[in-house]
Amino acid sequence: MRSSSSAVWLLAVQVIISKVFGAPVDTSPPLSDITKASLAFEQTMWAHGSVLTDPWYSVDKSTASAAPGILLKVEKVTDASLYTLPPATSLSRFIYQSQTFNALQGYVVVATDYAGLGVSKDSSNANIPHEFLTAPSQANDVFYAVQAAQTAFPELSENFVITGHSQGGGVAWAAAQRQAVQPVHGYLGAVAIAPVTSVIGLPNPPATYDATAIVPSIQLMFPVFKPSDILTLDGIARLALSQQVGGNTFTTLSIVEGYQLTKPTWPQNPYVLKYQDIVRNGGKAISGPLLVIHGEADPVLDIKLTTAAVQQTASLFPKASIEYHSVSGTSHNAALTSCQWIWMDWIASRFQGITPAAGLQSEELTTPLPESAYQIELNWWVAPATAPFEDP
Repeated sequence: MRSSSSAVWLLAVQVIISKVFGAPVDTSPPLSDITKASLAFEQTMWAHGSVLTDPWYSVDKSTASAAPGILLKVEKVTDASLYTLPPATSLSRFIYQSQTFNALQGYVVVATDYAGLGVSKDSSNANIPHEFLTAPSQANDVFYAVQAAQTAFPELSENFVITGHSQGGGVAWAAAQRQAVQPVHGYLGAVAIAPVTSVIGLPNPPATYDATAIVPSIQLMFPVFKPSDILTLDGIARLALSQQVGGNTFTTLSIVEGYQLTKPTWPQNPYVLKYQDIVRNGGKAISGPLLVIHGEADPVLDIKLTTAAVQQTASLFPKASIEYHSVSGTSHNAALTSCQWIWMDWIASRFQGITPAAGLQSEELTTPLPESAYQIELNWWVAPATAPFEDP
């Protein structure tokens, strides 16, 4: 069992994606111009400055022995003007103890900083590591956050659905697997969109990036494992630099792109294989219905791995309720938006008490127009309106 650690969630009637960046640091080697530009852009989007200097994210030493799921701190009314929210939505923040959706539809949404993000040190000032892609760890965070949210806001119902995309999609699937062995009352099902199922077997370069990123997680699980077992000297140096900078995905990519990060034999490393077997999704029992959606043109997470994981689970557990949609011509992020109507209707059915059929239901979704007619990737971002003409 992991040791307890603090984590942060946002409670609102809106999906909030939390940004967690480190304070500006002196680095060696120096950052490239593109990384500096990326960091500067990130900093313009901060609500409160760096989370490392925001007093909200500090926890009192008296909380060290608190049990998982215990509420540590709550801010019921958060200044919504500091965040990019849809009109007529509210925001609250709370911190809870853990272990080592769409709001405009009327749902209360709990959106997470997984353990190690947001609150980065425990009550003894020791670092709380973020176990990247260790989905069972983040599944713990999800369930304990629900418990803490229901404590902070007793008016919430006991029923909930877990939804995630990419890393979060893997977490949602892992939550369904956790529910099979450690059931939680009120759980209605999970939605896994473009989910992580296995790091081994991904295409390059995503595979080598993810292999580098999971090194700290493998070290936590197997202390005898060394980064040099699978990383090159460049990989070790780039990983250390990215940890110093603490940027988002694309800031990190600007640090690691163009370098040979991993040794060719990394997928055969025995500790990588043991780690993968522990954290993988697919081929394990699930409880409750599971909806899986994946784009066929996903360059980040190969749909073949998801399809194999779905089929293996359905074969080993034929009574499991799994609904699987593959979406033609759809990329990684677009799997979330292109099928919003599917997963929102699915969630509504769970709250309405409709029981889905047992077994695997698969469907390939195709576009009515030629795929070339569709915008493949996101080409805009949301920013605060600062002038009347920016607010229609």
